[in-house]
Amino acid sequence: MYTIEVTLKNVPATVSVQRKELEPAEEVYQQVLAALRGENSGLIELTCERQEDKKAAFLGSEVLSVQISGKPKSSSSGSRPPGFLALATEDENGDS
Repeated sequence: MYTIEVTLKNVPATVSVQRKELEPAEEVYQQVLAALRGENSGLIELTCERQEDKKAAFLGSEVLSVQISGKPKSSSSGSRPPGFLALATEDENGDS
């Protein structure tokens, strides 16, 4: 499962959707990345494959960042949560 997280201007939470395969996840990532580059400032609509009723729409001009992360099929309970701050939090605590 691959998670694509989008951070928007003036929104404290991230918008995230998931894809089962890497190729479709990469397509969503590239779509949002185009908005960051200024190539698409119009409406971006995303759906989630994990929660099929989950949908998100936002203006491309409001995108601050985008991240894609994959979760191994056999993950342990001690795995790192997705998110931009997951690494920073561990580094601050001296963990690696």
